[in-house]
Amino acid sequence: MSSDVKGRGEPSLEENLNTLESLVKKLEKGDLPLDEAIEAYAEGMALSARCRERLDAMTAKVAAIAADARKNTERE
Repeated sequence: MSSDVKGRGEPSLEENLNTLESLVKKLEKGDLPLDEAIEAYAEGMALSARCRERLDAMTAKVAAIAADARKNTERE
């Protein structure tokens, strides 16, 4: 998947998840200076929120597609 989501220049969900995973690994390692750890934590929380928003939007889209498919099937 492209890193440019619909021409907006935003990283894809997969890229955000990979970045989040990398941040978690750095934090779990436990050798970051406190300032860097706090910065990584803040970045991770923001990424987590963006991923949740993107997943919620995708879930709503899939639900709409499924509902539309059910309507089409009922007509037949």
